[in-house]
Amino acid sequence: MNHFLSKIILCSCLCILSSCGLINGEDTLDYKEMVKGCTNKNVIMMVCDGCGFNQFIAADYFNYGEKGQQPFYSFPVTTAMSTYSKSANVYSSQKAYSIPDWVRSKFTDSGASATALATGVKTNNNSIGVNSDKNPVKNVTEVAHETGRSAGVVTSMPISHATPAGFTVHQASRTNYTEIAQNMITNTHLDVILGAGHPLFDNNGVAVSAEVVLDSLGNSIGGTPFYDYIGGASLYEKLKAGTATNLDGSWAFIESLSDFEKYASFSSDSLPDRLIGIAPVLYSLQSSRGNGPMPSDTIVGEHPKNTTVPDLKTMSQIALNLLNKNENGFFLMIEGGAIDAAAHEKSIARTIEEMTDFTATVEQVIFWIENHGGFEENLLIITADHETGFLIGPNGYTDKTIDYDLINNGKGKVPGHSFHSSAHTNQLVPLFAKGECAESIEKTLQGIDFRHGSYTDNAVLGTLIHHILIESMPAE
Repeated sequence: MNHFLSKIILCSCLCILSSCGLINGEDTLDYKEMVKGCTNKNVIMMVCDGCGFNQFIAADYFNYGEKGQQPFYSFPVTTAMSTYSKSANVYSSQKAYSIPDWVRSKFTDSGASATALATGVKTNNNSIGVNSDKNPVKNVTEVAHETGRSAGVVTSMPISHATPAGFTVHQASRTNYTEIAQNMITNTHLDVILGAGHPLFDNNGVAVSAEVVLDSLGNSIGGTPFYDYIGGASLYEKLKAGTATNLDGSWAFIESLSDFEKYASFSSDSLPDRLIGIAPVLYSLQSSRGNGPMPSDTIVGEHPKNTTVPDLKTMSQIALNLLNKNENGFFLMIEGGAIDAAAHEKSIARTIEEMTDFTATVEQVIFWIENHGGFEENLLIITADHETGFLIGPNGYTDKTIDYDLINNGKGKVPGHSFHSSAHTNQLVPLFAKGECAESIEKTLQGIDFRHGSYTDNAVLGTLIHHILIESMPAE
């Protein structure tokens, strides 16, 4: 099938998609008109899992002593986004700032939010790449492949966790880790998959024996290693042997820090066509070390970092260089997933630590863009899937008011704050964008929020990205 015919078919499918229920069936945006003339080669989406505005501000205060110093604050698009799922409360500005229990109830999960960002379709919590009727819906990595591009995912969490899964496969339940990993690895057109989830290492990056089993969070319960995140023991052995394949060919496989660092230094031409890298750690690169994210962690860096695992920046560098082998371009999703894990535990220190690593990765991506076609060829989107922890000011809330403002205690000091949930919330999240076709995002702003002004929605953003990739499909 030639590119011209593919484009016609894809556009027709997206027209159907766009009319089938975004924002509770009320989406009437003319996406095709919004993206007319877009010439994107590459689209990079960076997802800060669990990050509301205050997670970003906490990192600002700690690292810079003031707000607005991270590189994305200067992007031409700086706005907000709603994240609700099909089974959650539709965002309400009035309720968000007056009813704490509303903020903390009927919120999205990462599976539904990732699905919205990746497919443009609102779905129920726990779902991955399917609509509310559990039927598969096309995701952005599939659209990338159909437009002649490469695609990949990078995460600081296990590769089969909800966010990378939502961008790559179709599953009724996000907890079907084994099936998700098997589908990602064997039944997609992905070109690169990098993350955690190694079956033979614990959360400290220490090798486990055959007599030790770790549960999904890395707790030792005795038995055999936890292979679920990597698709089972048999698939892991195939990866190691170099015999695992996807729909396009064989996978190269790396799992040691030295190999990650070596591959990060390779030029595009020196990298394999397809690569899976599993860092030698189970649940997350860093946030779960020791006893996991702890509320008692009030000193950033109090607990030494794992020294045997790569960081998100290194993995992202590998992915960018590998995907750049395709002259038609690529789509890449990079997830700073462990911010969510830290906020679930109400740990401000590890939240800031993970936010700092995420910002370092953003800076690396910007540097790469500036040296590979610039923002004239690349679109960089930075956002979150939801807020976690109900992170607000130290005064907390009353029945009628919520103290949203963190207290700036100066550079290098934890800001004055309080957590009021161990789960997700309904708050708006930040959205930053720069590059070719970034201005189209501003055309999707529909809501008005008391605190953040105009905002868009995650399903709207997902639909828009599909259209951007199709409109800018390389000529045959």
